[in-house]
Amino acid sequence: MKIGIVIPARLESERLPNKVLRDFFGMPMIEHVWRRAQFTNPKIEIVVATDNNKIIEISRNFGAVTLKTSTQHTSGLSRVGEVSKILKWDYYIVLQADEILVEPENLDRLHAEIVKYAEMPFFNLISSLDNLDE
Repeated sequence: MKIGIVIPARLESERLPNKVLRDFFGMPMIEHVWRRAQFTNPKIEIVVATDNNKIIEISRNFGAVTLKTSTQHTSGLSRVGEVSKILKWDYYIVLQADEILVEPENLDRLHAEIVKYAEMPFFNLISSLDNLDE
């Protein structure tokens, strides 16, 4: 069974333009996300999917595999749908390009649950909230 991580990325954020390329502690946001994903099971392939040549260039510079997608996508999920026709994996873990605080162990847990319950059509990470401020 092939399970991989796709990081859909775009520059046209309405609230914070160029968000995924903004510098955080010396690295663009997308690189932080990719590096955190690298801490997962080494059998999990990771791909950045984007319509933007600048994101492709920067992502390749830090070692990411990239796939160029259409400019017509309305969401990250539709971008993942496009690359799924190329990758043909069994499961796709969608890791948004602005999730710089994703915990790699949670990605590993998700991977383990997919393997354990492969008959399920989809999975979603959730967490409980301890108080209303969260």
